[in-house]
Amino acid sequence: MKAQKPDTSNVPSIIGQTVVEIIYAQSKKVRCVITVDATGIYRVRTDFWDTSDWDVVGDAFWAEMHSGTLVDTFEHGKRLCFEHLHELRS
Repeated sequence: MKAQKPDTSNVPSIIGQTVVEIIYAQSKKVRCVITVDATGIYRVRTDFWDTSDWDVVGDAFWAEMHSGTLVDTFEHGKRLCFEHLHELRS
């Protein structure tokens, strides 16, 4: 059985942070999540669609690839997302 396609409706829940935007790679198998906390600090993290246990448990999920980078503005976070997604494509 073929693994399920990435769930782009899933929004991660991160304690003390609000998801501002999710940017997906063209394949939809990698995403960048931009969050902000109550103090206005933005974070950028990268997740990948993990199908490694599909044959055993029949489930796939978003797994954290990069735990996060602190940035000062949303625009800076967005730029980092695009750079990271471009690097992963190479």
